[in-house]
Amino acid sequence: MKDTELRGIVLQKYYEKRREPMFTPKPKDFDEQISFEDILAISEQLGKHGLITWKPIKAIGDVHFGMGKISAFGIDVVKGDAAPDIKVEFVQNKSVTISGSSNVIVSDHNKQSVSHHVNEIIRAIDTSHATPEQKAEAKKLLRKFVEHPLVTAVAGGAISLLGS
Repeated sequence: MKDTELRGIVLQKYYEKRREPMFTPKPKDFDEQISFEDILAISEQLGKHGLITWKPIKAIGDVHFGMGKISAFGIDVVKGDAAPDIKVEFVQNKSVTISGSSNVIVSDHNKQSVSHHVNEIIRAIDTSHATPEQKAEAKKLLRKFVEHPLVTAVAGGAISLLGS
């Protein structure tokens, strides 16, 4: 794993614990296998760049043991409202396991939201007092809009809601 990804993972952990007192993340705090030495080294880097407040306690070789807490700047970086002067990559795990369920929709929020809104438009067209021809024309125009390459890139699978 690259240091840039480790920075994102460790910074995310500090973000999750932002309402708690200073702490030192431990390997068991992460889904990924990250060594304690890497956590400390990354925490020190994040501290040097103002993403966390880092209080070194003692040095173990080249690694300083310490405790940290995310800074306001670090929170802004996690939320995407600020850019750090060191590269930080936020890795998102998109794997999902579902068993024993039906009628489950798995989607990222943006695509799910677009699908929901397209579905609402279709429902509004269907329940309007327009003629069947006007409803068909409105759906045809909506399909043309959703099939545009730029809209498709944003809307993803929403076109499947329009049927044939």
